[in-house]
Amino acid sequence: MARDIKQTPNEGTTGAGLEPITEYEGKDAGGIKEIVNDDGSLERFGPTGTIEKIVDGFPLSLRYAIQDESGLTWFGISTTGAVIMGRPLQPTPDLIIGVDGSVTAGAHNQIEQRFEIELTAAEVNALSTPQELIAAPGANKVISVTGGYAKLTHAGAAFATSTEDLRLQLGTDNITAAEIKSGLVTNGADGYDQFSAGEMGGPGGINQALSLHNLGVDYTAGGTSTIKLGIYYRITDFN
Repeated sequence: MARDIKQTPNEGTTGAGLEPITEYEGKDAGGIKEIVNDDGSLERFGPTGTIEKIVDGFPLSLRYAIQDESGLTWFGISTTGAVIMGRPLQPTPDLIIGVDGSVTAGAHNQIEQRFEIELTAAEVNALSTPQELIAAPGANKVISVTGGYAKLTHAGAAFATSTEDLRLQLGTDNITAAEIKSGLVTNGADGYDQFSAGEMGGPGGINQALSLHNLGVDYTAGGTSTIKLGIYYRITDFN
């Protein structure tokens, strides 16, 4: 059944409510209004406020945005072609998909992310000093490790040590189950290990960097193997 379409032309001023308006009326109370704003943006309103806005030169350099009634973005496409996704009432996006296919989690996102690094032989030998892997996430936020893996690539000379204890740490607190299995680094052939989420070994962890630390005795300097380490994690935001 057809509905009424009502058009109000531009009255030649920039006063509020005088922009050109097209109204699509529903069967009952409600409907959708389209308004061309003074800045050239096209805005669609539903019964509770803005449901869509097409903009040019918008904050975050968006070309297209779907917003809530307060003007915060749910979904947008930037001037570079990146896709921005967020939740209403949050000032920063939850997710950004780059034009190269990269995925970046926003400040309030709880999606699982992956960090990967290949440690050189020299870096393995120096792990008695913690090596930072993931920077501190910010005030009132915690890096929540959900799992990980380690792949040893043997390169001729194995590492040796009398005591081996490789741990992930938030600040100076160990993540008790998230550790690389003893014997992997000193293995005389290629090897692999994986680990699950662990409990905190102390009360800290808020706004702390994630590091890898050898709590045992340094490896011998003659080892030449490398280790590829992967960490799966989420940023838990308590703000």
